[in-house]
Amino acid sequence: MANNVPIGKVVIKLNSLRDLIRLTAFLSPLLGIERPYIFLIHNDEKRVYFFAIKQFAYGYKPLIIYFYHEAKKEIQKKYVEYSKNEVEQIRFIESSEIRDPTKTYIAIYKVKKLNLILDPFKEDISKNIISVSTLSQEWVPKIKFMNLNELVRTAFVARNLLMVQKLSEDKYIYFTGLPAPITGLLIEEFIYGPVFYCISDPPLVGDNLAFFVSYNEIADEKKLEFKLGVDILENAVPLIYVKNHPLGALS
Repeated sequence: MANNVPIGKVVIKLNSLRDLIRLTAFLSPLLGIERPYIFLIHNDEKRVYFFAIKQFAYGYKPLIIYFYHEAKKEIQKKYVEYSKNEVEQIRFIESSEIRDPTKTYIAIYKVKKLNLILDPFKEDISKNIISVSTLSQEWVPKIKFMNLNELVRTAFVARNLLMVQKLSEDKYIYFTGLPAPITGLLIEEFIYGPVFYCISDPPLVGDNLAFFVSYNEIADEKKLEFKLGVDILENAVPLIYVKNHPLGALS
């Protein structure tokens, strides 16, 4: 990569390790990753699990997106067993326990050091790193939907996921098109298309945040249902809870 090519570096903090695992399990096959994995890097203060994606944005500008969660404890097992059945199940295992082809297995790789370009947790003052604010203002057109039904339908038809961020006790932002675009050209990796979003009610199952939203296309009144797990045949979209995003104001 030439030194004069600007590199976008976006770091998105997820609410939980469960969100990171769900995102990795969903995005890996979409991105052509046959053996899903997440990285663990730590020092005396932090234990950070993350999944990185390389893409290109408008103008052929390379972009690295990091999704991460900062954990208090280090997981000693080397793999994650993931299943989205009636209730989503996550189990930390060793390689000898990998035996069920109906489940997704995610490797956990411990890394000691990353170079400055790849490390999402260090400040880089060099001129070839462009800011998140530049990304949000110039590279990502945003389209607001009137209701959550249409947004979920759009995400499901495109086989995409929904990012979710809490605004207040009774309002959440839902958006899709990041990091996998709904529309747009394809140049080696995904190139950015518009991000679609809306503001709606909390995604609750009882008192708990849902892990999926199911969309009923056949019903006379198109209906959404938030769920903790889903059947493989359901029109369901994964929900990934984030603490920040690079899209600027979504109002």
